[in-house]
Amino acid sequence: MLEIKSDYDKDPTNWQLLRGKDSQNHLTTFIAHDDIKLWQLKTVWKNPVTPLGLGKCVSRNLNDEICELMKTGNDIPIHEIYPNKDNFLIALGLGKYSKSSTDQVKEILHQDISNYTSKIERDLNLEFNKLLKKEQIFKHYI
Repeated sequence: MLEIKSDYDKDPTNWQLLRGKDSQNHLTTFIAHDDIKLWQLKTVWKNPVTPLGLGKCVSRNLNDEICELMKTGNDIPIHEIYPNKDNFLIALGLGKYSKSSTDQVKEILHQDISNYTSKIERDLNLEFNKLLKKEQIFKHYI
């Protein structure tokens, strides 16, 4: 989030957000800046006001199909607080929600980036599961 905030502070125009749920019912969020960078985030909520997640810049050159998918879905308001060790970040704005569009973006990334599914998506899932275990999220369901 600090990398995204840093880029946003340099240029706050032409940002898009697309969100959907993955197969484990966790939120997958794609954040695009000016058709140049694309970040993928995985998020779960510790409680109604505290998101817990991680992400990675997955592309530095968005194709037209991803750019169009970022515009599809239902409008959703974004109002989240991301704590960090020194302070916190507040994210406010409007994004799109579409599970099918997020799945399509993943499929395009799989085709465009040779190690996307085997490395990037797998690493995000592994690190996310470690984070959930560390925070003992959902322990009362086990």
